[in-house]
Amino acid sequence: MCPGLPAAAGTGSKPWPRKCKGAAIGATCTAQCATAAGYAGNATARCLVNAAGEPQWSAPGNQCVKKLESAACLGTPPFDLRRKAVWPPNDGCNGTASGQKCYADCWDPYQGGGFSSTCANDTWLPPVPDHQELGFPWDGCTPHTPSCGSKPPPFDVPGAAWEPDCKDLPEPLSCAAPCVAPYAGEGYWVRCMASSGGDPWGELQGAGCSKP
Repeated sequence: MCPGLPAAAGTGSKPWPRKCKGAAIGATCTAQCATAAGYAGNATARCLVNAAGEPQWSAPGNQCVKKLESAACLGTPPFDLRRKAVWPPNDGCNGTASGQKCYADCWDPYQGGGFSSTCANDTWLPPVPDHQELGFPWDGCTPHTPSCGSKPPPFDVPGAAWEPDCKDLPEPLSCAAPCVAPYAGEGYWVRCMASSGGDPWGELQGAGCSKP
């Protein structure tokens, strides 16, 4: 039998159970880890016979591991949903617990369940179409007004370029063409008027672009 208890197991381990005193040769003593302090696993030691033929506890095998604390996500998910949806105002997502979601509601003229971003240990994951029991039978955001089609407005905009979200833009949103380097200025914009019965795009607006 092994006299006494094994040597201290080290960081994160609770004391060895008293019942391990006088354990038989080949027996294993197990000490639980301090779960209240955030440790998981256990520590073990075995009663063996040393080179002198005497019973002796083996060196403890400490497998107590500090569990990672899940950290909440700060601020608002850093993803641009363009004009389809909007994240909650006033830092409404700030402090979302790891594993929980923050929802973005659709922005008129879009409707639907919206989008969500999940907090994964202080990191916001890319948004996905989702719903928050808002009464809509589908995820994501779909326009409920006519679209101006998949092509950009048919206007010449020297020194500028139409933004990507002009594709399938619903009425009454406007499509913008900001200036691109080396040009500068107000740029251009035009409103989608798909239900007007004529050209789906309204009149070209804006002061244009020029080289500084």
